[in-house]
Amino acid sequence: MGLLRYAVAAALLVGLCSSNAGAAEDGTAPARFEVSVLIMGQGPELFARFGHIALLVEDRQAKTQKVYNFGTFDFGNPALRFKYLKGYLIYWLSVQSLPTTVRTYRHYDRTLEQRALNLDPAAAERLAKKLAENAKPENREYEYRHYMDNCCTRIRDLVDEAGGGAVGAGRKGKPTGRTFRDLTRWSLQGVIASNVVIDFALGPAIDQPLDRWAEEFLPAILAEDLDLARRPDGAPLVAAKTVLFSRAGPPLERVHEPWDVPVAAAFLALLALGLLVPIGLGARFSGLSTRLAALGLSTWAFFGGVGGVLLAVMWAWTTHYDTHGNENLLCFPPTHVFLFVPALVLIFRGRLGPTLDRLTGRYLRAAAILVVAALLLKLRAHPQQNYGFMAFGFLMDLACLAALRRTLTVDH
Repeated sequence: MGLLRYAVAAALLVGLCSSNAGAAEDGTAPARFEVSVLIMGQGPELFARFGHIALLVEDRQAKTQKVYNFGTFDFGNPALRFKYLKGYLIYWLSVQSLPTTVRTYRHYDRTLEQRALNLDPAAAERLAKKLAENAKPENREYEYRHYMDNCCTRIRDLVDEAGGGAVGAGRKGKPTGRTFRDLTRWSLQGVIASNVVIDFALGPAIDQPLDRWAEEFLPAILAEDLDLARRPDGAPLVAAKTVLFSRAGPPLERVHEPWDVPVAAAFLALLALGLLVPIGLGARFSGLSTRLAALGLSTWAFFGGVGGVLLAVMWAWTTHYDTHGNENLLCFPPTHVFLFVPALVLIFRGRLGPTLDRLTGRYLRAAAILVVAALLLKLRAHPQQNYGFMAFGFLMDLACLAALRRTLTVDH
């Protein structure tokens, strides 16, 4: 009976060793590291409208689940605030646990998806070690660029390298017919005022045609491509997809910023009172129409002139390169602040002197002609897509001129 027990034990030990050896030889032994891509859906806040992304590294040996996030920043830090204003956006790679990440996105009601990557054990280990090294305090910071070097492009590049070029295959150099401006407008659906302001501030650099690889600065697009990506051996890059949390709120395109409607209503009311009403009243109610025309001039001086000053400052003083060379400067020139002068004279005197009247009229005509001349820039390849702003600037110049002429405000 004792000999039988020893024989059975020996047989089991031999079988176990043979089984382990076979698993090691054919590569089926469980790897130490498993790497997943976490895709965070859009949120209602402006900064969350582009979505987010992170990498999850599960270490089976150490029994840890670390989430690596390249999108960490601190706009509240006074030491960094001035750098951010100048265009030096310092972001860094941070690390937190998976449960903390899930709680965070559940709290903000943002969809959270996990895509486990089908990487060979050596590639997964290299990626895990590279992330751990990059997360060290001396290595973690980088200079963020919204379109070219952000949390998503960094993860795209790391996953592409680990997957043997699976992400970029068939996508690098493949034109899509879209631009960064198209994708920005799409991401900002629902936040009307912010969408208009950002569109106004961005220059021709974002109107260049893109390939699919460049479009993967957006997490939603990278997620689509990961689902279709194949490794060089033909195996899918994504082994499994899991929805960790689904947004319960309404679609984001129906979620507006609370100040969108009041701002739009106030803006339209100012334009109607300051330009359309004086044009309609003419000289029949000269006192009222003159003051309202002053309101119209002030409104255009602010939005046109101050807006132009801000565009010029961003071009000349900051490294926000995507705002440089903005053709909206031709439709909203900083010189429009001059219109505050006739506006103030009308408010306090109720009329313009002949010299100031002629100067203001000539200025407004010249501004309208400049907008028309700016159409010549559209003859070049890939012009800036600012036709709406051009039309608005042209109509505002003419409306201001018509309001002045209709109110007969000249003191001869």
